[in-house]
Amino acid sequence: MFLLFAAAIVVGAILLGSIAGVVVFMLLGRFGKRKARRQALLADSNKRLKAIVAELLERINSIEEARQYKPDGINNSKLTVAISDLSMVSDCLCTIDQLLGEKRFDDANDMLARSSRVVEKVMRILNQVESGAPLLSDGSVNLKLPKSDGLYRMKSSEK
Repeated sequence: MFLLFAAAIVVGAILLGSIAGVVVFMLLGRFGKRKARRQALLADSNKRLKAIVAELLERINSIEEARQYKPDGINNSKLTVAISDLSMVSDCLCTIDQLLGEKRFDDANDMLARSSRVVEKVMRILNQVESGAPLLSDGSVNLKLPKSDGLYRMKSSEK
């Protein structure tokens, strides 16, 4: 009787252990898939951001060429800010690739988000410069650039 009871306890423990093992295996499998999906999404976003930066650099180049012929028609200070911001973003793209290689997805995501905001600002400036519309500003713009130590403070010139 005692052997039967002990055998039932051992079989129950084995069954419980195998169920726990299957649950752990399933959770780890889902975690790995989620991690791979996140890495693919971040890599795709970085690739798209590189294409956008390349296009914006071409637009700036064409504006620079136009500025040689018509220097008074283009707001030089805003264009200079756009060029410097875009060069900082292009430098950050290599860092994002490195972070993705190191599997530091949270840091890569933060840098992509900050870089995207800076690219949006540059696009807005370039659209306004190309259309010849007056640039609207509140006097100063604070940007926390990707992984910088402090704030980049830019004072806009008022017309």
